[in-house]
Amino acid sequence: MNEATPRRARRATLGLLGLVLLAGCGEDAVADPDLGMQPDAGTGDPAYLVVQRIRTPDSRTVFLSVLPDLAARDLDTASSLEVSGTSRATAFGGKVFVFDGESGIVTRYAVSDAGALVEESPSLSFATFGIVRFRTTFAFVSPTRAYYLDLVGGQMIVWDPEAMAILESIPVPETQRGEFNVVGGAIVQVGSELVAPISWDNLVTREIVPSINALVFSADTGQLLRVDESAACVVAASVFADGDDGYYLIGDSASGSFDIFGDEELPPPCAVRGQEGMGLDERTAVDLRALTGAPHISDAVGLGGGRFVTQAYDSEVDPDTLTDPFSYFDLEIWRFAVVDLDAETSEILDALPLSGIAFDPSIVDGEALLPVVDEGAGQTTLYRLTDAVPVESITATGDIQRVVRVR
Repeated sequence: MNEATPRRARRATLGLLGLVLLAGCGEDAVADPDLGMQPDAGTGDPAYLVVQRIRTPDSRTVFLSVLPDLAARDLDTASSLEVSGTSRATAFGGKVFVFDGESGIVTRYAVSDAGALVEESPSLSFATFGIVRFRTTFAFVSPTRAYYLDLVGGQMIVWDPEAMAILESIPVPETQRGEFNVVGGAIVQVGSELVAPISWDNLVTREIVPSINALVFSADTGQLLRVDESAACVVAASVFADGDDGYYLIGDSASGSFDIFGDEELPPPCAVRGQEGMGLDERTAVDLRALTGAPHISDAVGLGGGRFVTQAYDSEVDPDTLTDPFSYFDLEIWRFAVVDLDAETSEILDALPLSGIAFDPSIVDGEALLPVVDEGAGQTTLYRLTDAVPVESITATGDIQRVVRVR
């Protein structure tokens, strides 16, 4: 692995900005990585899990709702399951898994014919392995094998979602780089590998490692196979599969915030293609700023065939007008864009309203669900991207963290 020379960010505010944007990735300030692989359909009538978070100045709560379809509606939490505000949830194999971010306990639920979540026993605690807050993502690879990458503790936890038992902990010292803090994005399975984007910063010295990186693990054993690294751009927060054995690693918006509020120009956001068993090919690097016309982007979710959807900073907004790094992601200055890396084209979805920064789009039934955040109204509206045309779906108070098909 090549050690990239750390690059210093600029003002004292950037130390705090790093705390909000990087150390808090997946919790409050930026898009939450999706949890796990695409679930199978299960049995019974269709059921969709909607994970909603409502915040007040004093608290935050997560509500879990099960819907029979994604028809346009205002989401009502009266029949929802309320869990702690630091919880995450996803579905796999027809079951719903809730990861409590206060206790480190994972609880599994069945979905009744009436759409109710029914708790199953036993639950599973990760606390004995030093994990209370779940800061990165789970990867489900089979009914009896799943993984949790603990970046802070430098370990890969192998567990059985059917038996609800932890199988082993595998040390991953490569997550650590001296005095740097570590943050990761959603893990994606590519053939026989699991690709986990990872970045480092130092909040004291206000430095970042100026490269995009991914830890690559065996999907069969959880053992680290290699570390992918490219200096084509910085801060890798996204990865998506491209075909059976390929993937793209994306450098994105956290570097944009350093660009706007710092003194040193950084490389533009980019996409670099990798291949199972081989790693990244820097010759494939694509300048996403030039391709989209947007100064910065935020995360990427694959649509297949070299296509992905991202939130793109509105090119009509002058970055010089932004003075507060803490409101950078809250301002409604973001549009969605569909990028085709194979065709080297992009389309800004101008039909959608401007948005505050949102949790990642969900891919459900082969379609993207784009979350548009209305900060003034305190609500999020999902739009289904059907044949490249956005169609209104669900509106909910607060944030819609993700939508997953349970069965």
